[in-house]
Amino acid sequence: MILAELLLHDPAISDAVGESSEALLDYLHAFCLLSDTVDTLSDEDQAVYRPKLDLLVTHLRSLPAHSYVSEKMLEYDSRRKI
Repeated sequence: MILAELLLHDPAISDAVGESSEALLDYLHAFCLLSDTVDTLSDEDQAVYRPKLDLLVTHLRSLPAHSYVSEKMLEYDSRRKI
């Protein structure tokens, strides 16, 4: 979770200096870490991280289609609806 949090903060810096492609990579890494672990968190922590995941999904929709990213987002969407 600590690494994911750091990856969530780094894109703000990248965006501020005009490195949006670097920011997207950080968003992607944070999303992958969080989406794989969010179900193991306490209800309280899930309440914090699920909105962050939803926000990350909105950032990642702008990525060109890539099978791995698409699969991860579909997995997250299917778990989110349960």
